[in-house]
Amino acid sequence: MSGTRSDAVSVFLAGGTVKLSAWVEAVRQEGWEASAGRKGARLQEAIEALVAAGMGRRPGEPKRASQAQAPSPWPCQRCGPVTQAELSYSGAYERTVVFDDGTVTLRIPRLRCRRCRGSVAPELGPLLPKRQRHWYDLRLTVMEQYTHGLSYRPVQQTLQHRGVYVGLSSLPPMMAAAQDVSLHAQPVGGRLLAAQADGAFWRVNGQLRAILHFTEVRLRPKLKAVGRYTLQFETGQVVASMIAPEESGQHWQLVLDEVYRRGWVTEKGELFLTSDGNEGIRSAAEIVFGFGVHQRCPWHIAHRARELAPASCAAAVENSVHWVFNAATHEELHERLRAFDQRWRMHAPEAVKSVLRKAPQALSHLVATNFPSRPKTAAIAERHNLEYKRRLRVTRGFFRDDTFAALIRLLDLKHNCARIDGADWLHRAAADIWPQPMQLHHSTAPPSTPPRPTTKAKATAITTAYTIRGT
Repeated sequence: MSGTRSDAVSVFLAGGTVKLSAWVEAVRQEGWEASAGRKGARLQEAIEALVAAGMGRRPGEPKRASQAQAPSPWPCQRCGPVTQAELSYSGAYERTVVFDDGTVTLRIPRLRCRRCRGSVAPELGPLLPKRQRHWYDLRLTVMEQYTHGLSYRPVQQTLQHRGVYVGLSSLPPMMAAAQDVSLHAQPVGGRLLAAQADGAFWRVNGQLRAILHFTEVRLRPKLKAVGRYTLQFETGQVVASMIAPEESGQHWQLVLDEVYRRGWVTEKGELFLTSDGNEGIRSAAEIVFGFGVHQRCPWHIAHRARELAPASCAAAVENSVHWVFNAATHEELHERLRAFDQRWRMHAPEAVKSVLRKAPQALSHLVATNFPSRPKTAAIAERHNLEYKRRLRVTRGFFRDDTFAALIRLLDLKHNCARIDGADWLHRAAADIWPQPMQLHHSTAPPSTPPRPTTKAKATAITTAYTIRGT
């Protein structure tokens, strides 16, 4: 077949032979062009309405007496503030705007001052700011694809397939705009009964950054069996998160302060908190929440014991620690601890000391029976760490803190919206990034015609007029 992809459909309809691939490519191309054209038409319509509202009339409409007193929203650069009557339409200039599926050329009305004959540029506000070529739908597409796992170059290549070219240097600022979006978190019933805190680490411009997150834990409405385990809890929403240079008590306090300010934890001792052995989490919880009910994850205790044990018995020591903390009652756990001590005291003394020192911090799930939800391990927080790393592995390294913070924020928002029926995370992100109201402050409608007078009103008007003329 001769010709380009764009005329494959016309060749086929004319009775010619085309390959299916050419037909598909032609339909895709025409679909993108039609979409971009429709977006451009809607934007052109909005621009003309916005300029007409500021002028008080559309091109070709006569001026009204009221416009001599109505101020124009756009001052003249030479004369200063002017009225609507002192401005006139003077043609238009072209401006290129790039959507996520094509490029269009818009016609922006030119205005001229009748005093000095100078040009007045109409401000279009957030609808189309000065020197902005990439429109908002393109920015949302970049955020969506980058959050889904594409790095910048594949995002750029995806847009090029649609005939849209965006430089690599333009993509990071589009992502950075999302670093302050809200997590839109709302715990069940407005209160946190159980939560887990943990931190993940990643390099940004060669420096380690800590992703601190505070995750809600929910009781499952129905127990779920996975192998020989029965899952009692499920992952809730990420109620607070931040990027910090280190996992310290000072930075954890900032995270927990956010939870406290929202009123999700207000009474002493109402939250059951599970975490690893990080002392920053424990100290921040004591300061912010003022309670000491804190469960230390036994998996982390077992993993540390394995590291301290000799290589010949490391796996056996770790399995023994798991056996100890799988006890069903407080008394049974103490018996298993004594048996663990007797068995491994000679072969792995450092591991035994570590377990015995940390064991009292890992008993809260057995002794704090007044809490309805008592997760023993930090498995839910660790699983969320894996979600971060699964997405971050696509990018070998970050070079901007704001882009890194924006990606983590969107990942947490996406996680939360997946737990709300019908919630669109991209829609909520857009509502946070661009909250500016869009409205026309001036009416371009012609003045309303006064109602036709009734017969009695006509007689009164004639009499009054005659009387005034005769005096």
